[in-house]
Amino acid sequence: MQGTNGSAAFCPTVMAQVIVLVVVTLAYALASAAVAAHRAGEKGAPAVLSRIRPTTLLWELPFLGALAFLWAWCARGLYSGGIASLRTNTLVILAAGLVCLPRLHLSALLARRVPAHRQAAC
Repeated sequence: MQGTNGSAAFCPTVMAQVIVLVVVTLAYALASAAVAAHRAGEKGAPAVLSRIRPTTLLWELPFLGALAFLWAWCARGLYSGGIASLRTNTLVILAAGLVCLPRLHLSALLARRVPAHRQAAC
């Protein structure tokens, strides 16, 4: 596949998505840890940092890797599509990554509201 030398101009578009994913993930991880520490009656930064769930950060790695791959692809001039298709792809990857963030809260909500015999279907 032949790329275009102009595809390096698309790098800021992809890098913006990488930055958004990292910032929102870190903000979500800190906010959920702060809420958990507050509910437990703990105060201070060490209490909040100790309650950050590593899985919250690890679930975002595949999406971050996909965006990093797209960035490298554009930076090397290998991407041959238009900016619209690249923007669509990066936004879908970003949305998928962001949807994974509240998965533990949603599963806890599901466990409280849906009978056990129906949880497998959900």
